[in-house]
Amino acid sequence: MNLTTPQTPIILTIDTSTHLCSVAIARGTQLLAEEIDDQGGRRHASLLPLQIESVLLNAHLKLNAVNAVCHSQGPGSYTGLRVGLSTAKGICMALDIPLIGVSTLQGLAYAVRHPEVGDVIVAMIDAGRDEVYQAVFDHQYRILSPSSPMVISSQSFDQLLQLGQRVYLVGDAVPKVKKVLDQRQGFEFDTDKVLASYFVIPALNKFIDGKFENLAYSTPEYLKAPTYRKSI
Repeated sequence: MNLTTPQTPIILTIDTSTHLCSVAIARGTQLLAEEIDDQGGRRHASLLPLQIESVLLNAHLKLNAVNAVCHSQGPGSYTGLRVGLSTAKGICMALDIPLIGVSTLQGLAYAVRHPEVGDVIVAMIDAGRDEVYQAVFDHQYRILSPSSPMVISSQSFDQLLQLGQRVYLVGDAVPKVKKVLDQRQGFEFDTDKVLASYFVIPALNKFIDGKFENLAYSTPEYLKAPTYRKSI
């Protein structure tokens, strides 16, 4: 693997954890280009190659200029996560560059720009019915509560509110959760999307620290096993 460390690395980030499909490319912390498909459906496999080609074109770069690829590790769509990881692995193998994995919820926390001391960020992905996948982060994006499934109720996150902290809620579960908590004071409802551009900073941090994935053994982090229907 080519581990030459450029002064300002160019990192391609991919997120396919939800119905959205997005790709971004950045030089250091500078976002150069981003492509987002929000038409719904599960077309990640057909969309990703076109989006990657588009961000490279818009950034005036060739694929061999990329120094690493970051993928959203999960939780999220089982099929989407596998498609994103396999695409990232293919590029890394072809270019002999590192693979970076960032938790979907960790990346999502960076949707909140410049949180203040004492702020808390709850990153949430819709897990179906009344359930979400969630994790809690402080104002420096450090994890306070690890990723886990949660059934949303009107008492959810009471403990955070009792501390007198401003609580940001971000992720595609926001519309569902907002219906339950909308009458409550102290919540800041932020983005309801998960985008590849949110992963730029955590991916860069991992690149600088040399925290790369094993191309052969890296797998998505589902949190829960998929449910299969029995054929009749």
